[in-house]
This record gives sequence, C-alpha cells and structure tokens, in this order.
Amino acid sequence: MHTNDYASPEQLDLLGATLEAYCREHGISEGSEAHEDAARILLDLFKSGVECADCLTKGLSEALQKPLKVA
Repeated sequence: MHTNDYASPEQLDLLGATLEAYCREHGISEGSEAHEDAARILLDLFKSGVECADCLTKGLSEALQKPLKVA
C-alpha cells in the first residue's frame, strides 16, 4: 500500500482483524463514529509503513488516547 495505495488481500485481512479485535476489546460498536475513527487511524498507520499487528494495535491505542482532529 505504500507506493501504489493498494493493499494485498493478506494486508486487508490484517487490517480488518486488527480493527475488529481492538474494537471488541474496547467495546466499540461496528458502524459507530469511534469505529470509523479507529479504521481511519489504522489506515493512516498502515500507509505510514506500520504493518505488524501488534504495532498497529499499539499505534491505534496511542492515537485514541489523544483528542481526535476534526477535518
């Protein structure tokens, strides 16, 4: 995804599984604003080169501890 903005099926699976696990653990409902925020943050982390599930989860946790910026 880094050079051509495409993710392989395996990478998409990783992102989806990471998002689902994080949201389940933190009581975030699918389709909620918090769920969408978490998905956006995960994609930003992934685009920046973070590809390890543990690193994605840690980055997501750290990002959600800070106030989210409204675009």
